[in-house]
Amino acid sequence: MTAAYLHIPFCDHICFYCDFNKVFLEGQPVDEYVDMVIQEMAIMKERHPNEKVETFYIGGGTPTTLTASQMEKLLIGIQTYFPMEKGSEFTVEANPESISFDKFKVMKEYGVNRISMGVQSFNDAILKKIGRIHTSDQVYECVKMAKKAGFDNMSIDLIFRLPTQTLADFSETLDSALELDLPHYSVYSLILENKTIFYNLMRQGKLPLPSEDEEADMYALVMERM
Repeated sequence: MTAAYLHIPFCDHICFYCDFNKVFLEGQPVDEYVDMVIQEMAIMKERHPNEKVETFYIGGGTPTTLTASQMEKLLIGIQTYFPMEKGSEFTVEANPESISFDKFKVMKEYGVNRISMGVQSFNDAILKKIGRIHTSDQVYECVKMAKKAGFDNMSIDLIFRLPTQTLADFSETLDSALELDLPHYSVYSLILENKTIFYNLMRQGKLPLPSEDEEADMYALVMERM
């Protein structure tokens, strides 16, 4: 099986824990980036004319910072040079604050069949503390729009061991997530990566993280509930 990953590095805001390759969206040559990615796909197709991609994943960064027209252009390029057969998985990461129904419609029209949403928590206060700019209400709206556009294969990411997070907080987040009744959930413990805001705060003794015992209890809760 051949799988492809395409990276969209643009973000409206940089999360405090993120060490992925990313840049602030404002002032960036997004149209030029999309054009160059399509040119690169054309070169790859010329070099590997018989290659069949069975799984395609667009991540970031924040892919949904692209406008609907930019997204359409990119997806047309993918379907031109790496058309996928029926049954292939085609995923796009979506952030609740940067998605719209028009973007979902474009994705659906050009073959995207799975949405992966960066949610992390349903506690609005904790979301602010980790540098996220969406709210829990936007998550619900995002799921509603995706379903209206025809998506039934959706996944959300959650993180535990977040600053000031308690077991009760995390349990409530799990409750909210599971009530959505989605086919897939990805749940991670916070990792303090080098050169992130959180890593620097940790080294300064200014990052109030749950204890190891509390982290273990959160993990056990995930195993129990999921």
